[in-house]
Amino acid sequence: MSLRFVLSILCIIAVTLQQGEAKKRSKEPLQFVQLEYAKALSEYHRTNATVLHVRATGGDGKISYTIEEKGSPFHIDDKGHIWLIKPLNTDENKLCQLTIKATSSKSNEVAYAKVRFDIMNMNKHSPQFEDSNYICAVTENTRKASILPPIRIRDEDHSDAGKLKRIEIVEQEIPFVFNVTKDGAVEVMATRDLDAEKETWFAFDIKAWDGGDPSHSSQPASVKCRVVDANEFAPEFTSDYYSHVVERGRTYKKILQVNAEDKDIGDEFGSICKYIIKTLDVPFKISKDGVLSLDKPLGPEAPNYCAFEVAAIDCGGKMSTKSAHVRINIRDSCELGVEGPSMPTIIIPQCIGKANVAPDIQLNKCSKKMAQANFSALIQLETNAGKGCDRQHYEASGLYKLCGASGIIDILPKPQKNQDWTKHLPTEEDDNTFVFDGKTVADIPDKVIPEDLGEQFTMSTWIKTTAQKGKQIIVAKTDKKTHNRMHFAILKNRNRLVVVHRLEANRGSRDDYCKSDFHYKPKIFDMKWHHLTVVVDGCHVKLFVDGQAEPSFVTDSNYRMHNSHIPTRLVVGAHWLGKENSYTQFFNGSLSGLSIRPKKTTSEQTIRCMFGCREHININTPLPKGFKSELVGANTMKVYGRGKPQEFETILQNIEYQNELFTPTLGVRKVKILPMQENKALQPITVTIRIERNDKPVITVKGCADNAVELKHLKEIGVPVCSTLTIDYKGCQPSDSPVNNVKLLDQAVVKVTPPFTKSESFNFPKQPNGGSTIDDLELKAFMNEDGIIIRGIANYKTYEEVLREMFYVNPNASEYLHHTFTISVSDQNGRFKSDKERLELSILHRARELRPFNLEAIKETLSAEELPGAVSVKDKAVSKTSSMSTGIMAVIIICSASVFIVLVIFGVYRLRKSAKTLQVDATAAEKEEMYWDDTGLSGVRITVNPLQKFQELDLNEDKDSEHGQSDDEDHQEAKQSLEWDEGAI
Repeated sequence: MSLRFVLSILCIIAVTLQQGEAKKRSKEPLQFVQLEYAKALSEYHRTNATVLHVRATGGDGKISYTIEEKGSPFHIDDKGHIWLIKPLNTDENKLCQLTIKATSSKSNEVAYAKVRFDIMNMNKHSPQFEDSNYICAVTENTRKASILPPIRIRDEDHSDAGKLKRIEIVEQEIPFVFNVTKDGAVEVMATRDLDAEKETWFAFDIKAWDGGDPSHSSQPASVKCRVVDANEFAPEFTSDYYSHVVERGRTYKKILQVNAEDKDIGDEFGSICKYIIKTLDVPFKISKDGVLSLDKPLGPEAPNYCAFEVAAIDCGGKMSTKSAHVRINIRDSCELGVEGPSMPTIIIPQCIGKANVAPDIQLNKCSKKMAQANFSALIQLETNAGKGCDRQHYEASGLYKLCGASGIIDILPKPQKNQDWTKHLPTEEDDNTFVFDGKTVADIPDKVIPEDLGEQFTMSTWIKTTAQKGKQIIVAKTDKKTHNRMHFAILKNRNRLVVVHRLEANRGSRDDYCKSDFHYKPKIFDMKWHHLTVVVDGCHVKLFVDGQAEPSFVTDSNYRMHNSHIPTRLVVGAHWLGKENSYTQFFNGSLSGLSIRPKKTTSEQTIRCMFGCREHININTPLPKGFKSELVGANTMKVYGRGKPQEFETILQNIEYQNELFTPTLGVRKVKILPMQENKALQPITVTIRIERNDKPVITVKGCADNAVELKHLKEIGVPVCSTLTIDYKGCQPSDSPVNNVKLLDQAVVKVTPPFTKSESFNFPKQPNGGSTIDDLELKAFMNEDGIIIRGIANYKTYEEVLREMFYVNPNASEYLHHTFTISVSDQNGRFKSDKERLELSILHRARELRPFNLEAIKETLSAEELPGAVSVKDKAVSKTSSMSTGIMAVIIICSASVFIVLVIFGVYRLRKSAKTLQVDATAAEKEEMYWDDTGLSGVRITVNPLQKFQELDLNEDKDSEHGQSDDEDHQEAKQSLEWDEGAI
């Protein structure tokens, strides 16, 4: 009762005091809390948002606010919130001063306050070139250059921030400079005299900078500057003598073509613009390109030959000092046939990868006399490359990945660490081709493929064998012990290929009865390489031979296998008998690229991609109406149809050889063309193709430096091995070349010296989808005490990213730890290797203790800091008088203190009785940033790497909403929680 009585008295006293204060305030005059306000605003401040809050007190009744200045971009509401309603522009006004009027509704009292807004010019936008490519020209031994199109810059900022300040050349040691005039025009000047014979072109990038503070730069634009030459040299013919044969009664658009060259560099003086025949009374004509033609047919009176001289004139008007001699033999024979080609051997330069086989081949006069005829041509490519043509030098899993398929497992990989079950097999041609001689087998470890392949899977291989008596098992999955059941197998029996697939017991009903044995007669037993793909889809099996579907001629059916709980064993080259514990039915032949895709089928498009050659023949022109083409083999094409002789001639002239590989197989290729007209064979044509060897790509690993790390940091979260690592890959450059210029890598090796202990490991961060970086990129990682090997085909930039994200963790590290890491990468199973980047890692030793921070001083410093652009205005103190007597105040103080002590004791008791822990839930984004993979790859351990969040300071905007929320409104309190994975620390 005493407590309630005291509380009642306190309430009465509080109400009395409040009423007294209200009466006192009603007597106060109307006045602003501050007489002057100031704030800095960005010219890009958003409109329809509050920028400042002013407040007046006193007076009688409701207070209203108005802005005295008319046409101001600001508006004030009844609560004293000043709104920005029009965009600001520093070009028009850099200062805005307002007079705010406050009016009391009952007493009509008026008060005024001054508001000053400083409008800041912000450099928000970067300049932009109107064009991304420019061409300039400078005459040799002069300085001034002309550039097209003229350089113009766009910048949406105002004032100096929107004006062009300067233009800089990105590259070093370029002999040009860009000057910006007062009116904003750009002039290009050479910094030294140039010689066209020594320096023809300069290619570089430029950047534009505006006049803002800080200054912003544009995206780079490309400039190609040509040095114009003078006409110093006369043209010279590449050959002194030309000859050809023509027939009487015919006209020729092209008999032959002469060619001259000029040692001058420029397009004007270094180009040939005209050829002339110096000999008089010659029936032939020559074009500006040097093509000799005959407009009028030669009659019987024409001599048996015609000899004359030809001169060349460059575009500067200078004639060749030495003429070319031409002899045209004239004959009257007429029989179906072809003429040419003039070049029986074609050499393809580096990185070009393609060439027309016979661009000047022609049908002879008799063949062209027919208005229409039946034509055909068999075009054959003969190559000494392995497996019938040039193909990529990768494991089967890598080739499938390039063709868009994933989840491929190499059953017969190249022997290396962690993949050594093929090291005892003899090889041929390269390390990926294995020979089985009827005695050797390959036992595939259980960890390579899953026990359950599923009822849908794909197996493929390259095979070279012959037809032999008896069964020979190519690959089989059989019982490991107790029984001799065959779950899946590919075998050959004389000239047959048999695929066996029994449904497993872990799915469906035991009464399921469907096809299990599939017999084929493919034409593969000829000791030549062929590609086989077996696609299993439940009770159905498809066989693809060299990319084409092969029909089965006999099938047998069987029930689903019974469940014996016996593990299986995959063997290549023989049939494993689990009951007898021995091998039988050995295979004779060669295999390459044997792989399997568990639980997935493969599309025909992917299978054709796997078989596809990287060198082939092609018709580089649309076929005329009436003609068709078809592939009759891996390297053979047939073209046939009825049409005009000129149409068939165009087809022959556009036969093209292509090789897309960066490093084609050495040796020559031969392209044979067997043309026919009206079922009569014309002269066969053979052209030899010789490809120049491309230089090996240059792969460089760099960017790493020795590192001394904190012992505590290494134990808790680990350190990146080399977060600044970069990989450079330089190969072919021509954009119009078919040469495969995709820069890939298939292996990275990090060697450690001295070897790791049990507590040391390499870790990789976990991705938002739950997998590690290695898993997402379908790469494989193998780690032991000597380091880590990462394998799989990926872009070289992907390998760069993976190596950057690799962490070294050692929770048991000591102060004497010291490791040397050697990093290298390679492509095409080691054919192309990078250099080795070496770095050392040790523990950082400190000589003395660090002085602790003065946190209180830091707090005071931080509290004293002000926002940029803000102006501090001190409040004026308002004097107050008190009318309450000393006695009453003493009574109130004693009562209040007593109640306060009682409440504190009661509150502490309640808190101790029911203590609770406050848990702060993290946002989803924070969880993702702190989520690391702790599963590992082949022993790789993942350690949590905690990250911290920092708040960013917005210098431009207040955080008010567009609906008029003021600066002093309360924000809702959000729960946050930091979840830590301490298992790996």
